[in-house]
Amino acid sequence: MKLAALSALVSLVIASPIFERQAAQCSIQGVRGAIPPQIEQATLKRTGGIKSVEQCNAECKKPENKDCKAFTVRTSGNGACLLYSTTIKYRADPSATVVIYNLPEGVRGGTPHNNPAWLVR
Repeated sequence: MKLAALSALVSLVIASPIFERQAAQCSIQGVRGAIPPQIEQATLKRTGGIKSVEQCNAECKKPENKDCKAFTVRTSGNGACLLYSTTIKYRADPSATVVIYNLPEGVRGGTPHNNPAWLVR
């Protein structure tokens, strides 16, 4: 009897919404704004067709983009993800179609989620 009650309790805990997997979300805060033209010189990579912050953030974190310090997501048209080798100084503009994401200091250089030790060259 006790075993049946214990089994039922475990089943309820496992089925609880508290234990549901949450979708991964980008923890970096973005700002809609305008980018100075000279920042374009620091563009590492441009990928069209991406409107998702999560997809662009994943591009920035790839080992081949190890110099990525910021990225932008253009939400108009087909969308675009641009990666930059420098942080971006911007002018905030709520009507802009570009959202700017600067990676927090220390994100690069061996943090497990961006540069795992086994991928650092």
